[in-house]
Amino acid sequence: MDPTLLQILSQQQAVRFAGFSGSEINSTIRIADPLLNQLIAAQLPPGGPLRSVTVRSHAGNRLGVTLTLARPAFLPPITLTLAIERQATLANEGPLVCRVTGAVGGLMHLAAPFIAKLNLPPGIRLDAEHVHVDVRELLRQRGLEDLLEHVKHLTVTTEDRRTAVTIVAHVA
Repeated sequence: MDPTLLQILSQQQAVRFAGFSGSEINSTIRIADPLLNQLIAAQLPPGGPLRSVTVRSHAGNRLGVTLTLARPAFLPPITLTLAIERQATLANEGPLVCRVTGAVGGLMHLAAPFIAKLNLPPGIRLDAEHVHVDVRELLRQRGLEDLLEHVKHLTVTTEDRRTAVTIVAHVA
C-alpha cells in the first residue's frame, strides 16, 4: 500500500477518524478460504504450538479446521468441525463462540488438559467443546482496538469456501 496513504490513515486513527466524521459503513466483506488461510498463517508465531491451521468454510455457519501441531511431530493433523453458536457482542465484549461438533466434539473433554497446555494466542480460548474468539483482544494486539468504538454491529457467517464479515460502523 502507498506509504503516504498509510501515514494519513494512521494520523486519522490517532484523531478518531475526524476527517471521516458523519460517515457510515454498512458492508459485507467475503474472504475466500485461500486468503483467510494466508492471513492465519501470517499470524502463527514461529516456534509456536501450531505448525499450521487450515480453514475450509461451509454453508450454514460451519467451518472445517485442520490443525497441525508443531510438537510432537509424529501426530497426524487434527480436523475439527466448528459451528458458529454465538456472535461477538462488542458492547459487552462478549466473544464469538464456536462449538466443536461431531465425534471430536465429544472427545474435547478428554483432550481439554492437553489443549490447555498449547498456549493459544491471546484472544483465543478453548473450554471443553467451545472455541471463544475475543475480537476486541485480537484487534488490540494489532493496535486496532480503537476501531471498535465506531463499529455498531459485527457478524461472522460462512458460505461455501468463504467467510463473510458484516460490519455496520459510524464515525460521529
